Amino acid sequence: MQDGALFDNILITSDPAVAKEAAKAFEEREAAVVAAKEAEKAAQKAAEKEAEKAAKEADGDGEEEPEEPEKDEL
Repeated sequence: MQDGALFDNILITSDPAVAKEAAKAFEEREAAVVAAKEAEKAAQKAAEKEAEKAAKEADGDGEEEPEEPEKDEL
């Protein structure tokens, strides 16, 4: 066990109704955590794309260099 490890999802009861209610609350909390993590990842991706776009604009007015046509070798 690691130093500072905490547990917040332990329930001791003999009442099934109490256990079901606690499980429901735990699942709702876990779903909120997952949704928050996904939103954070999406925001981070959007920020990275915006930074990449800004860097491209700073390097050359946002225009990409045209590709040279491929030459056929004889």
